[in-house]
Amino acid sequence: MNNAIVQYLQQNKDAFSKDSLIGELRKAGHSENDIMEGITIVYGNGSHIPLPPMGVNTIKYAGFWIRFLALFVDGIIVFAVSFPIKLLFNTVISVAGDGDSFALSFLLSMISFLISVTYYVGLTHKYRATWGKKLVGIEVRSDDNVSSASLGSIILRETVGKFVSGIILCVGYIMVAFTDKKQAAHDMIAKTVVVYK
Repeated sequence: MNNAIVQYLQQNKDAFSKDSLIGELRKAGHSENDIMEGITIVYGNGSHIPLPPMGVNTIKYAGFWIRFLALFVDGIIVFAVSFPIKLLFNTVISVAGDGDSFALSFLLSMISFLISVTYYVGLTHKYRATWGKKLVGIEVRSDDNVSSASLGSIILRETVGKFVSGIILCVGYIMVAFTDKKQAAHDMIAKTVVVYK
């Protein structure tokens, strides 16, 4: 028995039709046998509940280059937002007088970090995707491939996870090209995957 399927069906059976739930489970890459077993457990053994015909809705993990393109677009957006703000802070502090250059540099770095984290965490939590990911048609999900990633997982992914991914020559990002579910180090840490919508 696949507990993730049973839990997903129990949580959503009153809000969505059985067919739409089955479609989502298929998109997530679960086997027909696991889905049928979950349907039987949740909807009961009294009658046979046929599965809708198998469609083309299978899970497709996003590879390195499509994720790189999304990251590139996101980088441009974050830069476009943070640069004017940093410039304004730099100007105000310069006009105010001679300040500690280290403190100023630290302050500007923190501003960039906060803008970046707010962008990535906020959009991923609300829409499962940043604007860059939306543009190329990919999204972040929990690695059970069924549910949205929790806010805690997203925060872990976008802070500690991405720090680890980038710390040694960005090897954590390059791992996407070599792992089964095309996970970067930050995906593995946060137990997330990036999939095509």
